[in-house]
Amino acid sequence: TIDLPGIVEADDFDMGDEGLSFHDSDSKDDGKAGYRTDNLGVDIFTGNGGYVLGNAAEEEWVEYTVNFKESGKYVCNATASYGTGMFVVSKMVNGNPETLWSYRLTAGSNNEYKVYTKTTEREFAAGQYVIRLSISKGGNMNIDKLEFISTTSSGIGDIEVSECTYVVNALSGANVGTITAKGSRDLQNKILQLTGKSGIYVVKNKVSGEASKIVVK
Repeated sequence: TIDLPGIVEADDFDMGDEGLSFHDSDSKDDGKAGYRTDNLGVDIFTGNGGYVLGNAAEEEWVEYTVNFKESGKYVCNATASYGTGMFVVSKMVNGNPETLWSYRLTAGSNNEYKVYTKTTEREFAAGQYVIRLSISKGGNMNIDKLEFISTTSSGIGDIEVSECTYVVNALSGANVGTITAKGSRDLQNKILQLTGKSGIYVVKNKVSGEASKIVVK
């Protein structure tokens, strides 16, 4: 079971068998990375500094048992490369997949990994779920990981009232800039002035090193 919020490595799908915890179009592991011996045809390659789900083909899928530690709203960013196909992240409800997010790949080369961000929030009650990653269109794509990020807390309570300097990053991890602000409202306004975009940002206090999420509207 994988605790969330956090990262689901694509190659860490549930142990099981064909048609139960995964479905692959053949029984051959083309990756031969040696990461696991129970993948029974699911292709695992080395890539992006670790292991990736590779050569994923249309209608193939894998499942992950996850545990949301806190009730709330979440977004899911995916890191993937190659192809122009689509894959979907769903939750299983009474044995059927219920779509949460879909991703259309635009990366051009096998080793060109990109983070595909989502702003659509999905709500989960705390507890255990089965999440399915499935290829809905195209194929031969490489999927590295899924990152589930809680968007429920704005982090306002963690923002210092006194004037402080913060490093500001987008949810994708891209650096936005450095801002000096006094309190959460001032910080929100200055982020909006800097980026011109509403959304959820991660701010890190340069002195204490504490990081918080903040919603900018």
